[in-house]
Amino acid sequence: MLTKTQKSVSRETSGVSDILELFRNDHDFMLAISLLEHRNSLVLNTGNSTFVLIWLKMLRDRGYFPLVVFDKERDAEAFYADALGFFSPNSLSWIPLFSGGSSMRENPALENHISRFLDNHYNNTLDIILSSDQIFKQKVPDKVGLRENILRFSVGNEMSYSSLSERLVKMGYQRSGATEYCGEFAIRGGIIDIYAYGETYPFRIEFFGDSIESVRRFNPGDQNTFDSCKDVYVRPASFSVFSHSTILDILPKNTVVVKILDQDTDEQMSFYDSAIPFKQVSFKTAEPGADVHFSMSDIEPPTKADSSKFYEHILNEHRHVLVFTEHDLLKESFREKLGEKASYYHINVSVGFQYKPLDLVLLSGREIFHKEHYVNPNKRFIPERSSRVETLDSLEYGEAVVHVDYGIGLYRGIELLEFRGIKQEAMVVEYKNKDRVFVPIRYMNKIFKYSSEKPTEIHLDQIGSSRWEHAKASTRNYLKKAAFDLLALYRDRKKLSGFAFHPDTPDTLQLEASFPYEETPDQLRAIQDIKNDMERDRIMDRLVCGDVGFGKTEVAIRAAFKSVYSGKQVAVLVPTTMLCFQHYESFYERLEAFGVKVSYINRFVSPKVLKERLEGVKNGQIDILVGTHKILSNNLLFKDLGLLIIDEEHRFGVNHKEKIQNMKRLVDVLTLTATPIPRTLQLSLVGLRDITKINTPPKERLPISTKIMYWSDVDIKAAIQRELERNGQVFILHNIIEEQPALQEKIEEMFPSFGVRTAHGKMTGKELENTMLDFHHHRFDILISTTIIESGIDVPNANTLIVMNAHNFGLSQLYQIRGRVGRSYRKAFAYLVVPRGKHINPTAMKRLQTLEYYTDLGSGYQIAMRDLEIRGAGSLFGVEQSGHINRLGYAYFNRLFTEEVETLKLKNLNIETSMNNVVDIHLEQAAYFPDNYIDNKDVRISCYRKISEILSSNKEDQHVLQVLEHLNWSIRDRFGQLPPEAKNLFAEARLALWLRNFHIESMVKKDDSLVVVFQKNAPLSQLQISAGKFLHILNEHNIDIEFISKKHLSAKVGIGFLSAFFEGTNKLQ
Repeated sequence: MLTKTQKSVSRETSGVSDILELFRNDHDFMLAISLLEHRNSLVLNTGNSTFVLIWLKMLRDRGYFPLVVFDKERDAEAFYADALGFFSPNSLSWIPLFSGGSSMRENPALENHISRFLDNHYNNTLDIILSSDQIFKQKVPDKVGLRENILRFSVGNEMSYSSLSERLVKMGYQRSGATEYCGEFAIRGGIIDIYAYGETYPFRIEFFGDSIESVRRFNPGDQNTFDSCKDVYVRPASFSVFSHSTILDILPKNTVVVKILDQDTDEQMSFYDSAIPFKQVSFKTAEPGADVHFSMSDIEPPTKADSSKFYEHILNEHRHVLVFTEHDLLKESFREKLGEKASYYHINVSVGFQYKPLDLVLLSGREIFHKEHYVNPNKRFIPERSSRVETLDSLEYGEAVVHVDYGIGLYRGIELLEFRGIKQEAMVVEYKNKDRVFVPIRYMNKIFKYSSEKPTEIHLDQIGSSRWEHAKASTRNYLKKAAFDLLALYRDRKKLSGFAFHPDTPDTLQLEASFPYEETPDQLRAIQDIKNDMERDRIMDRLVCGDVGFGKTEVAIRAAFKSVYSGKQVAVLVPTTMLCFQHYESFYERLEAFGVKVSYINRFVSPKVLKERLEGVKNGQIDILVGTHKILSNNLLFKDLGLLIIDEEHRFGVNHKEKIQNMKRLVDVLTLTATPIPRTLQLSLVGLRDITKINTPPKERLPISTKIMYWSDVDIKAAIQRELERNGQVFILHNIIEEQPALQEKIEEMFPSFGVRTAHGKMTGKELENTMLDFHHHRFDILISTTIIESGIDVPNANTLIVMNAHNFGLSQLYQIRGRVGRSYRKAFAYLVVPRGKHINPTAMKRLQTLEYYTDLGSGYQIAMRDLEIRGAGSLFGVEQSGHINRLGYAYFNRLFTEEVETLKLKNLNIETSMNNVVDIHLEQAAYFPDNYIDNKDVRISCYRKISEILSSNKEDQHVLQVLEHLNWSIRDRFGQLPPEAKNLFAEARLALWLRNFHIESMVKKDDSLVVVFQKNAPLSQLQISAGKFLHILNEHNIDIEFISKKHLSAKVGIGFLSAFFEGTNKLQ
């Protein structure tokens, strides 16, 4: 008899041990165990995963070692989630299949599991293994081969530092400038960064000579360390070279192979029966020839209307009522219905069951939410990644740039200059007539990348010409008015009163608890932003930007739920019928259990059904309506619409957008996108549009390898063959429907034994739906389609994409199309095919090159930024701005626009604004980052730019100084101790921040004194106060000072000032 308790019982000691104690008294259950002692094979008649796990736990307790195999790898993944409730993570291994190339770089998510399995197996910590039946073919290394091919870095040990790079390359690792992904390493001075396979975070190993001084984990997003450890093991990228054994060779003698079968898989798995040298158990639902028949059944979840009868029946008909869930809120929900007659356990399972011999029922979250709990073993927390380009104005040699003071020139890199024996780095910009300007590193914030709507028409400025100043003045005048008008427009919108949605309810918390994955920090931030907006009594207009698969839909579902539970309806507007079906299914699956009525309308809905659904929306019977542009039709009337959710607004036409704008005046609006449209993006950049970015990708997703290429039968065949060899599928996008049959015939000739089909908008709805579903279920291998696939059902097994005539597509559209692949743990490939011998528009080629460059996950925002540069923002508020953008370049134009908006905002708050000048420091000492300290030029420029931005910041000095010191720490953490030149650079930056408090413009060392010049444009009264303070501080510390000019206030300061300032902490403060 189980003990009744109100508290959660620990996973292993109570929950599992209690239920095992019950089943030890069951005849059939124990008979299935005892039969194994006398027989080599056994067939049992159940497929319920929870019941199977209880039996496997008992099997392990009896001294057997279970290897559980499934028909499909996906089933093994799902079973893994349940198994974590019965076995500790270190004693449980899920072994995926090696990918075609058997290289970890091809498939690091899977190979990480292989690594962990081998570690745990050879350390004798395993209790159970899960895999697919194909695992018996897989070669694995033996214990000796594994240990001989693993590098161990331990603090205090010695290792040949000079040969490390060569050794890591031989192990399959790739050297890079920054270590962000598994399989990468970077070497800088005495520091090596390695992202080892099987590890959640990369490691930073610091050497002194050949001795290892420290091993630290670091975040690949900001490259900063956060934790020290004693050692790290680095595994090779591929086990195939030294893998000569099969898994059957390395398993213990007490292994039992347990096969979980679907109805039609006897023949498929029987091949292995005679070849497996271990006892075998097969679980199969409703198997008449089973050796033991279990009197058990699954539980059909109740409808909301039948809920009370269901739980009443549970209590009346069963002596043992067990509730298995890790969610406290679900537990409380069960407790409300079952009271203390049930026992509650802190274990997650995907499905419950009833077992007659023990008069027992086991309930899971599925019995409340109608949805199985499932956690992908790969879908865990992923460290944050850095954006590939941190700022809009990242530069390449020879590109056009804008200098705030001199105008448009050409970027000629950075050079190490020597003046009077002192070395300094400077950015070089070339102007008309080959004149050059050398920009000191502290002024790099004055450089912007030049981009316009007419990239081929670049006119270099001439140094000394007044044309640039006139252009700046003209643009500033334009932007003052534009910013004023725009602020007035948004101020008026914010004055509109809206509906204040209700705060969270217990049902809201239950919905959130039922989400089967752990939310990423970005998701949680987006959800909270939306809740805050909706609960205010003004209209919400928020944009959520994030890539496909990053969790935008769940964010939208929670917003919709809040609306419905506040008595308001929801419209979900999508651009395509495929996306309509997909969103309908997502919203229905998550919300149906809460009594929320979800429906949809699109062109495939019959007139009769459409009429019924329109009536249901009008009378309030339908809470959430998902639909294409039909939602915008005049004959659709909502009873009480409260929230409009728009997915990919840029996909709608001009007329549709006008109707959307009209709806926005009346209801809260949530817009979802991977690539914001230019207008939206520019408004967000200047803080006039609420935007939340979801940048965290699912764990183990890889960048999509993207290549621009000409059509070649040989190359195309190789690309497709590579995918088919790893049992994958291929998308081929060809937008000319009439040419699809000929292309299909050509592909079928290349691959006669593989299925090839076409899909396009002229097919009937049923044909199209069946084709996509068949592709999703891998009933054929290659799909030739139009852009109808741009938004459609997920096909995680399709990881090669070929886009014909790629130059004809827009950048955001190409990015969306590329998102069809790369949705699983496999490396994905995208080939952008352009016609040979045909002139490609330079702007179109730039779009393709942008996509080829931005391969990282979560690049949608950067893609939109780049699209904004290429296309320009067009007209923001009815006034054409392209002329000003073409003259100044988008990046600098946007900076001026931002400054004008911020100035106006502060004026509205009666706050005076002033720009901080960067103090010019010349102390006759080298102050820069040597290339043997930071060898990557782009990283050096990034560091210089950060220092420059800090020195010109308008924020409070204390805050700015903290930012500077954090940058100092971050660089030391990443590259090692600062060399003298870098120490000087930070010392001068600290000095500049201190001197700006006194309206000082420059400090220059001359012979044995320092010449200080005060700002020429500062009001005389401020100068007098500042000079007085400066004089007082110096007198207090007995430092000589002599004012030498009254016209432009300046002074000579004793050289002792420097030692007083730089000795330890700043004594002068």
